[in-house]
Amino acid sequence: MLANKPDVSRYPIFDSAINHAANEDGVSLDDLLVGAVIEAKTKGRVYRIEKCVDGKILISGHPEYCPYPVLAELHGSVWGSTMIKERYIGRGMSFEFQHPTLGLIRTTKVQQVREVKPAHTSEKHESASLVKSS
Repeated sequence: MLANKPDVSRYPIFDSAINHAANEDGVSLDDLLVGAVIEAKTKGRVYRIEKCVDGKILISGHPEYCPYPVLAELHGSVWGSTMIKERYIGRGMSFEFQHPTLGLIRTTKVQQVREVKPAHTSEKHESASLVKSS
């Protein structure tokens, strides 16, 4: 038996956030093949993220938290609240990952997401953009 779903129209803040998520540019980790590498550019950093097996990622790009590739778990992206779009990195959103020793890390807002190394494709397609042009 299906559980009753709450009527989100009665909660305009949730409805607004859901609509915002549907219109964001970004990439779902679940849509990438193992070995694919993306870059997520924030205001002050460029994170390199490689998809691994079992939902893990190798992430680097922060001089303190991940100066070299660290095996972590991507939680997803947030808009500054507790609502999260799981296993997703979106432009205009901060993303969260679970560092193995430092715990939860949340970035500043992502300005650009692009694929640097597609998994199992030729080198001529390197640096293909994942997000829509604005």
